[in-house]
Amino acid sequence: LMRIARPFVERYCRARGQFGLSSESHQIMYSLLPTSYLKLGGTVVLADRSKSFVSIRRDAVLEAFRDLFATAGDEDQNAVRALSMAFTDYYVSGSVDAGYFDVPQVNFATCEETIPVYGLPQGCSTSPTIEAVVLAYFHSRHTTTGSSAGSLPPVVSLGNHDDLVVAALPGHVDRITLPDCSRV
Repeated sequence: LMRIARPFVERYCRARGQFGLSSESHQIMYSLLPTSYLKLGGTVVLADRSKSFVSIRRDAVLEAFRDLFATAGDEDQNAVRALSMAFTDYYVSGSVDAGYFDVPQVNFATCEETIPVYGLPQGCSTSPTIEAVVLAYFHSRHTTTGSSAGSLPPVVSLGNHDDLVVAALPGHVDRITLPDCSRV
């Protein structure tokens, strides 16, 4: 299901500054961005969201997926169906509008019990896609990117799953801010 959904999800995420699902060329650009700003005398902040999978809030997942689905065009309907099936199997029982959420259960090979995970289970094939959508959605609500007459914006903020790069050209360090993770 994720293979069907990935092109749609990747476009959504990349448009919001999240490159975790992107191709090698976009990963290279993400990796070279800090060096470009530093070579111009700028400032770079690198951040990592601690315990990202297990701390993602369930209401944030629903909010982000509503936004993702609202952006879908006719050409994205197969991806929306695949995501809906995966999302429903993974997270929802009853009515989505009523907010009924299952708590994902994880079975570990070395344990004889099932352990509830209130965020996203690490190692589940669906978790990286859900994480990328949620972080992209909330990242787009906190943007420090500005416009510039030159080729680089004065401040740019890009994510790669739970890693974040915020870079500022000289004279713009006071515009660097980190997103508030409390809603995610």
